[in-house]
Amino acid sequence: MPASLLEKYSAGAKMYTVFCLAHYWMNFLSSEPVLVSLLVLLETECVLRSRYDLAKGDIVKSFSALLDAADLAIEDEPSVENAVYSWKDSAADFADCLIAARNRRLGCSATATFDGRALKVPGFISV
Repeated sequence: MPASLLEKYSAGAKMYTVFCLAHYWMNFLSSEPVLVSLLVLLETECVLRSRYDLAKGDIVKSFSALLDAADLAIEDEPSVENAVYSWKDSAADFADCLIAARNRRLGCSATATFDGRALKVPGFISV
């Protein structure tokens, strides 16, 4: 198996292991869902993309599975769903998509940015 493929497999296996452990703790130690904050999602996307070189499509599938998990409480889940949906077909970063989705949900009609890639996401305007 080529090293890069092995590393991608390892990254996916590590992520799966982490979620299995979280599921174990949720089922056996708590009756309440585990909170996944927006910052945790941003950090997870960054690590999976930059450290483990996972493809955007694989990260989108993983995030979609997290959103479908009944025993997880995703902070501002509607914004995260919107961000994942818009990010899958966008050249912008996931963080930009999440910022736009969250700000729209909070009632902002536009978000000012210096970031040229963020301008590709509806809701951003150039400064």
